[in-house]
Amino acid sequence: MIKKQQLLVVGLGFIVLIGLYFFGRTVPKDQGKTQTATATDSTRLDFPAMLAIAKQKISPAQVAYVTELENSVTRGDVKTQQLDAYKKLAAFWGDSAKIFVPYAEYTAQSAKLENSEKSLTFAANLFFEDLPTVQDAQLRSWEADQAKELYTRVLDLNPNNDSAKVSLGSCYIFGSTTGSPQETMQGILKIREVAQRDSTNMYAQYMLGMAGVISGQTDKAIDRFETVLRHQPENLDVQTRLADLYEQKGDKQAARKTYQTIKATFMREVASGKFKNDTSFIREIDKRIQQSQ
Repeated sequence: MIKKQQLLVVGLGFIVLIGLYFFGRTVPKDQGKTQTATATDSTRLDFPAMLAIAKQKISPAQVAYVTELENSVTRGDVKTQQLDAYKKLAAFWGDSAKIFVPYAEYTAQSAKLENSEKSLTFAANLFFEDLPTVQDAQLRSWEADQAKELYTRVLDLNPNNDSAKVSLGSCYIFGSTTGSPQETMQGILKIREVAQRDSTNMYAQYMLGMAGVISGQTDKAIDRFETVLRHQPENLDVQTRLADLYEQKGDKQAARKTYQTIKATFMREVASGKFKNDTSFIREIDKRIQQSQ
């Protein structure tokens, strides 16, 4: 199955509702992140500036603790000491302060020192899974750049890591500040390389579908998502994306059939205990079915 961090939610109306319902964050979200991102006049965001703003949201005692850890990084001439400090900083910003940007950045710094495929992938995925939730274009671009660097390091260690290749390509698609066709195509080519070599790679097929959505190529997006659904018929995320695309295309019959499939799949998941029953969700599905009559 496609992993949670690989499920990107874009503004497709009903898809936003479904995405938020099924795929929650595993890391606390900084409620003030937009302000953190836009507080600089620079066209390229600067982590020290964002960090300074994040420090304004914590207590003086917490600032003192963070400063002590930061100083231990600069003083430490032993890699293990620096690694320990970065991990403690990441833990503080993630668990105590619950502010995403410094949590992810310090996780990335520790991963670079550790330089293992596992740690680098984890850090890259933190930035990558956050991209669809970011409203500010500059911050989204900055996070995409961090993810690109980390995925590139993963591929340096393991050139055969297809998931990293697809995620790297996806960063070009979802991290552009301008929706640049050149960047989108650069990303698509990286993903297509994997899909052409391995047609059974459903993550690549899924992301090519997402690329079709972003670029407005509805028919291509539908083809890709239908391919994924043939291999993963219980994939609710893909079902809802298809239903939304069918609606956009004006194919009411296909939309209605897909909404009915969504309802049946959801009820099976409820019966299995994977999801809690949600009457508001069912009402929304029934509303969509009626509207597509």
